[in-house]
Amino acid sequence: MAVGLAPFVYAVALSFYKWPPYPTLPVTWNGIANYLAMLSDSEFWNALTVILKFMVVALPIEFLLGMIVALVFADFRPRIRNAISSFVLIPTMLAPIAVGATWFLMFTGVGPIIYIFSLLGLPYIGWLSDPNYALLTIIIADIWEWTPFVAIVFLSGLLALPVEPFESAKVDGASEWQIFKDITLPLLRPIVFVVLLLRTTDAIKMFDIPFVLTQGGPGDLTESISLYIYHVGLYYFNPSYAACLTMAVMVMVTIIITLYMRFIYREGSSFGGEEK
Repeated sequence: MAVGLAPFVYAVALSFYKWPPYPTLPVTWNGIANYLAMLSDSEFWNALTVILKFMVVALPIEFLLGMIVALVFADFRPRIRNAISSFVLIPTMLAPIAVGATWFLMFTGVGPIIYIFSLLGLPYIGWLSDPNYALLTIIIADIWEWTPFVAIVFLSGLLALPVEPFESAKVDGASEWQIFKDITLPLLRPIVFVVLLLRTTDAIKMFDIPFVLTQGGPGDLTESISLYIYHVGLYYFNPSYAACLTMAVMVMVTIIITLYMRFIYREGSSFGGEEK
């Protein structure tokens, strides 16, 4: 506990101080000035906007593709399903920094994507430097890495569902779409929100992939909040303000987790539990 609590307490205290521009000068009390400065910091709000854009595009695609893969795998025989699932999970098991490096090579000058575009006679695109495509490259890399995770979690949920409602629906002549819409999705709702909670928190703290692919560029168009905190703390050497930004993000994540957990707890009662 002390290992995790000590840095947290230090960061909280540091956020109320002003870090000197030179090491020989003393650290001075700054009160809530860092937090007031954060409210008018356009780069901070830009970083939050980047994360929001990322989540609005990446998360629905990951959920859609993950659900499709899970539904397909659910019809396979167990032995085949287990073998394929292990292979599909490889992108998720890779370190994010390795995923970023892989896609960096894919999108750069001699990478296969540039080469395929040239074979098709399509115009050259600077994927990592073009303002119109830089964020898209991060989204593509994230979808490739995390769709397998979403698929496997949904697959586990599908395999754990009771068979009686599905058999009754088939006897009553319900179509596959009606069964999915009226039975499968409602039963999977707690699992959907668990996955949404995990992916939302991962997206907010996203660092490795944008760091490797774009360094937050061009400009600050792909600068995530974690990357901005990194720049503030180590590039601009302002640990006090970086600690302030970290505390603000922790508060936001805590609020999001609390809201999700309350909903998940309520939804869990549909599986036989009772909310107390």
